[in-house]
Amino acid sequence: MRAGGEAPHQILGRLRFLLQCSECFRRAQALPPALCYVPREVQYKICKDPAAAAARSLLSVWDSPGPARGGKRAARATIEVRKGGCLRATGEEYCNGAGLWVKLSKEQLEEYTGTRGLEEGWVLAQRFGERGDKLVPVDSVQRIQCQHQTLGVDYRPAVRFVPPGWTYEHDMELGRFLYDHSEKRLQHVDCTKEHINSIEVSSHTEDCVAAHLTDKLTYTFWESSGPPGQHWVRLNMKKGAIVKRLWLMLDGQSNSYVPRRVAVYGGTLSRLQHLRTVLINENSYQNVCILRDMKTHMPVLEIRFLECRDQGYNVRLQGIKIMSFWEWDLILNADMFQPARLVRYPLLEGVDADVLYRRAVLIQRFVQLLESVLCYLIPLSEDSIGTFNALRSMKPFLLLSKQSEALIAHCLQSSESSAPHTLPKLYINRLLAQEHRANPALDPSCRNAVFTQLYDGLRSSKNNQPLDYR
Repeated sequence: MRAGGEAPHQILGRLRFLLQCSECFRRAQALPPALCYVPREVQYKICKDPAAAAARSLLSVWDSPGPARGGKRAARATIEVRKGGCLRATGEEYCNGAGLWVKLSKEQLEEYTGTRGLEEGWVLAQRFGERGDKLVPVDSVQRIQCQHQTLGVDYRPAVRFVPPGWTYEHDMELGRFLYDHSEKRLQHVDCTKEHINSIEVSSHTEDCVAAHLTDKLTYTFWESSGPPGQHWVRLNMKKGAIVKRLWLMLDGQSNSYVPRRVAVYGGTLSRLQHLRTVLINENSYQNVCILRDMKTHMPVLEIRFLECRDQGYNVRLQGIKIMSFWEWDLILNADMFQPARLVRYPLLEGVDADVLYRRAVLIQRFVQLLESVLCYLIPLSEDSIGTFNALRSMKPFLLLSKQSEALIAHCLQSSESSAPHTLPKLYINRLLAQEHRANPALDPSCRNAVFTQLYDGLRSSKNNQPLDYR
């Protein structure tokens, strides 16, 4: 869905399709079939877990997507896929707290299992929070869609219908919910205690134990005790936690206790892999980020202190801080729409979670389409009133775009007025402002406040041209 390198007629077609989708959202009509595209057949290959010894993979088949983590339910059938083999399935996917599910048709079930009692089956392609074999599409969905459209292969639109009583305001509220629960909004939360199961250390002194690494106190710290080069801190992460940032909080009171070179390892305890080596700046005495942007869950993270400053022997840390997410929070899934999370969104309360999930998938597709042509919509020309009105109707979904921050900065910059040729003269009576601050009751209208004097002095009626107060 990228705009770069495409023919002009393809870009124009995508722009027209974007406006058509936007109008359907605004009028609460059934969305265009192409936006609800689901391929009739997709081939999946097995990605083996490196820790698995067996050459074959056994996939359980359920009659519907299973419950979230911890749910118990018997499978209806089993499919064996050998190493290097592929599994044919429909293009319909479903994601919940258990993981990503792939749907098999009746014909595909009969081919793989020989059973005739199931009309459809669901296979868990990727399990959240656990290692194991995964099903990965041989070709991307975008490539399959392009091939089908080029060759004229039929496809099946899914969930085109508009839920009963659904309006444009519901889509606006759903877009706000998705933004509030996106990675951009969650990244400001310290999850050290929530996502770490336990902390182990190589050694410690009598009063400087491992518990001080997470107590968030500025006057406590952990200190190692032993020969140099053999100090480490091991973080045992909870299932499903993905680390986006890992900081060391240094104690700079003694330079010889500050680490100079640090290595980070991750994986299972028996198969730790080197992730990164960090050389800490000599001028750093506060928080130092030693790991960022992990894509997968690591059960164990081990920090090895290879060298200290001034040839020091031991390490002293004030604490450890991480920013992390649950794996299922980074991917749109049906379990996001729990009643407790919908309290602040009254229009979404009472709506079935599956309905909200299916609608959110379509909104995500619309946002991807919007991102692919946003460079042709911005900047706006002076006479593009129609484009502006179309963008205004897409406003609830613009925040979901990865380019939203750059778009906001551009709009603020382009709407900023130029500096006036002659600067206005402004007089502020500081004595009156001081009297107002000392006793505001004597000036209930706040006419003598500094802000009011500034506002009155810069009013457009007193100047030849309006001023930009930003």
